[in-house]
Amino acid sequence: MQSVKIKREEIMSFLDVKSVRTALLAVTFWGLIQASSPVQAQQDLPPEVLAYADVIFHNGNILTADDSFNLAEAVAIRDETFMAVGEDTRILKMAGPRTRVIDLQGKTVTPGLIDTHFHLHNYTFNPRAGGEDLWPVILVAELGGDKTKENFLRVLEKKAKDIPRREGWVVVTDSRGEGHSILERNIIPLITRQDLDTLFPDEPAVIGPSHGNNYSYYILNSAALEILLERIPADTEGIHKNPTTGEPTGQLTRPAAELFGVGVLPWPDMKKVMQLLRDGIPRYTAQGLTMMQTKTPGYVTAALREFWRRGEMPIRWRAQIDVGPDTEIALKYLGNLTDLGDPWLRITAGPGGVPSEYWDATYQRPELLPGQIPRGDRSAEPGQAENRRPTDAFLATKYGWSMTNVHNNGDLSTDAYLTEIEKGLKERVIEAYRQRFASDHSLMLTPTTPGGNQFERMKKLGIIPSLNVNYLLEPARLEKGFEYSSMTQVEQLAHKWGKDRVARMLPAKSLIKAGFKPTSESDRWEYPSSSPLYILERLITRKEEGRDFVWGPDERVTRQEALWMKTNWAAYYSGEEELLGTIEPGKLADLVVLDKDYLTVPADEISEIKVLMTMIGAKVIFQDDSFNP
Repeated sequence: MQSVKIKREEIMSFLDVKSVRTALLAVTFWGLIQASSPVQAQQDLPPEVLAYADVIFHNGNILTADDSFNLAEAVAIRDETFMAVGEDTRILKMAGPRTRVIDLQGKTVTPGLIDTHFHLHNYTFNPRAGGEDLWPVILVAELGGDKTKENFLRVLEKKAKDIPRREGWVVVTDSRGEGHSILERNIIPLITRQDLDTLFPDEPAVIGPSHGNNYSYYILNSAALEILLERIPADTEGIHKNPTTGEPTGQLTRPAAELFGVGVLPWPDMKKVMQLLRDGIPRYTAQGLTMMQTKTPGYVTAALREFWRRGEMPIRWRAQIDVGPDTEIALKYLGNLTDLGDPWLRITAGPGGVPSEYWDATYQRPELLPGQIPRGDRSAEPGQAENRRPTDAFLATKYGWSMTNVHNNGDLSTDAYLTEIEKGLKERVIEAYRQRFASDHSLMLTPTTPGGNQFERMKKLGIIPSLNVNYLLEPARLEKGFEYSSMTQVEQLAHKWGKDRVARMLPAKSLIKAGFKPTSESDRWEYPSSSPLYILERLITRKEEGRDFVWGPDERVTRQEALWMKTNWAAYYSGEEELLGTIEPGKLADLVVLDKDYLTVPADEISEIKVLMTMIGAKVIFQDDSFNP
């Protein structure tokens, strides 16, 4: 719309005035209209201004992370989206009387940081991260020096009277991850339902895994087993039986354990779940995290739905829906739910991947660590990569779901996964719009394997690699009580596979050169491993914390590439490259303000950069006390 200019003579002619007085009144009236018109007052403003900006950041170092990696001084935001980005003089003209104008004083701004594999709900429930156990826990420390089955049961008996029941159930978890192997491998397998019957003769009781995305095994007493067998057939795979009598032992492994953990056990206290999410998520938005994706159990989805309904979502959440052990029946019931939702809460993927025994499967057999107890052979010949029954990867592909948050660490596991997708595409029953496939963790992706050219197969299928640098270079995750406790993560890998192979692990640069746009994940709750800036530093330097040795210098990425992995390319992972991931007009206003210049600070100090503000959809989610613009 342009301003209207009318000459005095034209007005007089138009009105067909009969007196000079009438004409002068007409001119005066038109002048008042022009003076009050916002169009006339704003005729020199940039074309984007249909209304004033809500917020303007200026005098800063704006890293747009767009495909050209343009830099800018200022950005304007209106209606939760980026309105314009450019030079100060231009952007400041978009300010109105109610615009919040923030002088960055040279501070750096990046797009919101995205984690493509982050079990946020589990982390907010972890007491060591400031959360609270949803179920009672037995810690290794409580066993003292007597790490035996008998002592474990004694500790359980002492706790029994104080264990709060949930819908009549006694539920105890084995650990919070502290010394998990001691319990999982050395103690839990020895416990039977008769042991639990002695302690809990009249109520259903169960010992299970330590967190809610790993329904790998359970031990049930007789009362719990009776309830289970009312819900699922006795011959369901994973219900262990005495080889002599054929009676169930009380031990459950997948898929029966998954069905029990997801579909039979009562939900935890939902008020507590919501409060822990509300209290815990800010720990991570304060690190610059604006969006994440994770496998999301039903009780968490229910809690998030309430936040979403109230307009109180504390972060952008992308949910992978896990549907239980009989995937095909569930997918036929549900139909394809991929991409349902809005920018705050969306379903972005369905169940996917190959069975857990393939997650870390490799063609080469690793060397055991000193004192390590064998956990089953996860290496195999190429011909052994065939699966006995339809996998989630095959079924999700067949029924049109996108598939992300897929655990693939071994070279063999990735080949098996690709094979399942290829089979699923041949039998696909629906042409799904923008169906996307990812491979997460991706420690051992490699150009060639005994199964063929892995990179070429991945490109043909459109696989998006999500890389976990923590699996290679995180601070040592020590398990007390083992001979290898003093070895760092990378030292353990070098012992298993040799230094040369470790240098080729996590091939970020090779993937980029091959035409991929990999993303970056943490899969960790603890700081600094959870911090996006810590992860960026490790991708750029490939150094262990506190050491100068570079593990695989050829696989280091540039600062631009690393930031793309956490922003621009990460948005593509969830199918939202048109909405998120860069600071460009029309995209949702997610950004992070940093106290130092990410592009110029010494590479070894990137993890020390301080987050001053996190904004999601133009909402200030976090602001450091020291930042008072």
